[in-house]
Amino acid sequence: MVSKDHWKAIKVMSGWGMYEAYNFSFDFILWPIIQAYYGLVGIIFLVFVALTNNFMVLHWYHKKKVDWLGVNVLEDVKQRGHIWVHEVSNHKIF
Repeated sequence: MVSKDHWKAIKVMSGWGMYEAYNFSFDFILWPIIQAYYGLVGIIFLVFVALTNNFMVLHWYHKKKVDWLGVNVLEDVKQRGHIWVHEVSNHKIF
């Protein structure tokens, strides 16, 4: 059986994975191709596309209230971190 905390971890890891796959394909595949073919005009276009994409991702992230970047997990650790460390050291979490 998978606990609620494990589902949170799965969501965060899958979110990071998808976000990194998107960033990798944009930064290391699409960007060099567009830059090679279109030069400075392509770079200017890609900067605006990147800004638009980042704004859309941030807006979607706030609208969906899904913590796939792990921000809320970090806030939980800050609030109850000492309790969590104690539970882990005493094997109460697993």
